[in-house]
Amino acid sequence: MHRIAVALSCVLLLLLPAKGHALGFSGLGVSAGLDLTQSGTVPRTVTGGTNFDSARLAVGGYLNLGEVITQNLDLVPGFDALLEGDLKIYSINTEVRYRFYQKNKAIGYVGGGIGVHLFRPDAATGSSNQTKGSLNVPIGYQKQMSGGLGWFTEMKLVIADSQNDSSFRFSLGLVLGAF
Repeated sequence: MHRIAVALSCVLLLLLPAKGHALGFSGLGVSAGLDLTQSGTVPRTVTGGTNFDSARLAVGGYLNLGEVITQNLDLVPGFDALLEGDLKIYSINTEVRYRFYQKNKAIGYVGGGIGVHLFRPDAATGSSNQTKGSLNVPIGYQKQMSGGLGWFTEMKLVIADSQNDSSFRFSLGLVLGAF
C-alpha cells in the first residue's frame, strides 16, 4: 500500500504546472507517417544491425497540455492507429517533451514517455487481441506557418518488450495552437 501511495504522489507531482503556468490547451496536432518494424523473418546482418521488413501506415494526433514542473517541459498525451493489412494496432501514449530550441517561430524538442498498444487480431495469422506497453522517445521539429497553424515532423523510437513490437516511427503533420 505504501508503494502505491508513493507512486501516486510522484504522478501528481509530475502533473503540477510550472510556476506561473497552468495545464491547458497549448496545441493540437494531427499526423500521418510510417512505422518501420521487423517481423522476425529477416535474419540479422553479419555486422550486428537489424533490418526492417515491414512498414505500417501510422495516423494519429496529440494534445499539448502545456508546461509541467519547469519551463520548456510539456505534457503531451496522444493516440496513434497503425495499419498493415488486416492488422490494426491502437496506441495510447503520454509523453513529456523538452523544448531545447525556440527561435524564429520554430521549436525543436526531445522527450520520453510510456504507451499502451492495443493489438487487434490479424485474420491471416489468427492471432488474438493483446495489450502491450512501450517506452517512447520522440524527437521533433515544429514550425509556425501563419497565425496558430504550423507543421511538424517527428521521429519516435518505440521500445517494447520484444524486438518485433519495437519500431521507428516517422511522421509529418499539422499543429493548431500556440507556439
